Amino acid sequence: MNISSEDKRYFLVSISKGRLAPDASYAEAIHYWYHRPNYSDIYEAVARIAFTTLARTIHGIQKNPNHDLMKAEASKYLIGRIKDLSVKSQAEFDAWHKETSEKLVSIFAKYNQKFSFGQAQKWINMALKHLALADSRITEDYYEFCHVPIDSYIINGLKTSLVSAKMNQIDSSFGQDPRKTATWSRIDNYDVYLKFQKDFRDACGEKPLDYEFHLWQKQRDSI
Repeated sequence: MNISSEDKRYFLVSISKGRLAPDASYAEAIHYWYHRPNYSDIYEAVARIAFTTLARTIHGIQKNPNHDLMKAEASKYLIGRIKDLSVKSQAEFDAWHKETSEKLVSIFAKYNQKFSFGQAQKWINMALKHLALADSRITEDYYEFCHVPIDSYIINGLKTSLVSAKMNQIDSSFGQDPRKTATWSRIDNYDVYLKFQKDFRDACGEKPLDYEFHLWQKQRDSI
């Protein structure tokens, strides 16, 4: 991970929405996000934090009578998958990611809850991003293979700072009107999702999560 401690600190303070002081130290930011007493370990921490980034897009989940049960089952599965993640190539990581995504979608479906590939990718990819931020030693063997979390920040960032002309069709690649903003949470075709990741990887010229990190920060600063 080629991200400085100051950049990590800035990101973690930014997403705290005022709960961390603007001048909070790097150590304080790391402790605040990943070492709370109610987290059993770093893996539970990143899975729970990542879920909050997509929870609002899961329509009807709060009214689902099995809300706690399905969330616990899905979380346990994702945590186990990340703990056991050991890959040596991009192809192996992509296969792991697809299998993980499909299983998460199926867990929610079992409880009659709509959960898209767009939501699955956000959960998986944000969990891995946070894990790299919390302790880059854990992810160092597969960090370069990680996918970027697709969300509105990245979509809009690519529109204004395109890594390549091929990314111009980002909206239409989601099957939407290119004049409108793509709705990442509604991606329901894994092949479409994976094409985005491959195009991003081919175009950015560096480790995808490193590029995404700085692209996100640039978007945050422009608001």
